[in-house]
Amino acid sequence: MTISPELEAQILRLYHAEKWRCGTIARQLHVHHTTVHRVLARAGLPRSAAESLNH
Repeated sequence: MTISPELEAQILRLYHAEKWRCGTIARQLHVHHTTVHRVLARAGLPRSAAESLNH
């Protein structure tokens, strides 16, 4: 399943501008946490950094 460009943009905004953690973004947007990790990885964030911010 693919997510919309709008949802990707919202994930990136919440992560970078609002400094939300991956798990918080996932809960608020009703998506799986791996979806958030995938969007961040595609944007160039290293996977290990994204995973460590989920805790």
